[in-house]
Amino acid sequence: MNITERFLNYTKFDTQSNEDSTSVPSTEKQLVFANYLKEELVREGLTDVEMDDKGYDPAFGARPIKRVMQRELVNKLAKAILDGTVHKDSVVEADVADGEIVLRNRPDEAKAERVL
Repeated sequence: MNITERFLNYTKFDTQSNEDSTSVPSTEKQLVFANYLKEELVREGLTDVEMDDKGYDPAFGARPIKRVMQRELVNKLAKAILDGTVHKDSVVEADVADGEIVLRNRPDEAKAERVL
């Protein structure tokens, strides 16, 4: 399926929000669409695809992914560097185990390219 067909397929879903809802997704129809996207990602070869509530705050609604990444990954990485769990010049792998981010040095790697 090409990108145009995918887009047109997405537009078939009713994703209108319920302003009174405190959940994400806020309607059953949004949940149906979210599950469709999840299944599509799995069909495309992604593994460990799941939906969670990390990007949601009841006061502000859905949060941009940048804030979630900063809170959940970058802060954890900084703490891991400070406590010596990972080395600041190594390539660090991030994974999820039991719902928590796990960081580790990638073995046999030289210095990492600076990305932040």
